[in-house]
Amino acid sequence: MSAISFFEDCSLGQSPITKTTNGQSDPLEGYETGYQAGWDDAVKAHQNAQSHLTSTLTQNLEQVEFTLVEAQTQLLTKIRPVLKEIFNTILPCLNQESLRSLVSHEIESLIKTHAATDISIVVSEHDEATVAALLNSTKALSEIPLSAKETLSEGQAYVTCATVQRKIDVHQTITEVQNTIDGFLNQPELEQSHVR
Repeated sequence: MSAISFFEDCSLGQSPITKTTNGQSDPLEGYETGYQAGWDDAVKAHQNAQSHLTSTLTQNLEQVEFTLVEAQTQLLTKIRPVLKEIFNTILPCLNQESLRSLVSHEIESLIKTHAATDISIVVSEHDEATVAALLNSTKALSEIPLSAKETLSEGQAYVTCATVQRKIDVHQTITEVQNTIDGFLNQPELEQSHVR
């Protein structure tokens, strides 16, 4: 074997690497095919890992959410009787005091722009004494005319001034508060039914 046949020909002629002899394929083509197959395998492995990670994360988040809803449900189940007893005791007692407070608030807002004699109040017959006591507590408020109507329920009142009429309904307000509380206490149960 001579040294000339052992070393690659670096002359300006055609490179021996690109020569194909007797129907053989190009060696670079085999390298490129192997490289592409390796790259495809790496991409597929990465996609499989991402898919596995995503499904695992989704399962873990569902378990955490379900556990949180269960904890909220158990906590609210334990405190529900206490809250119900508090609200059933306190809210009805607030009826008279709330009416006085709401009427007083409406009068204060109207008296800033109107004279006391321009304001009139209509209440239920049951609440007339309570509101009369409020109006008689000061000289300025004692000038406000008060009337009672049997068509109004306990806790209802109308405060009127010129073109402004404001309705007060303590019973409706208490009902709205009770509905809000019931909605709050039932929320975890609704969430739990959506999780399942």
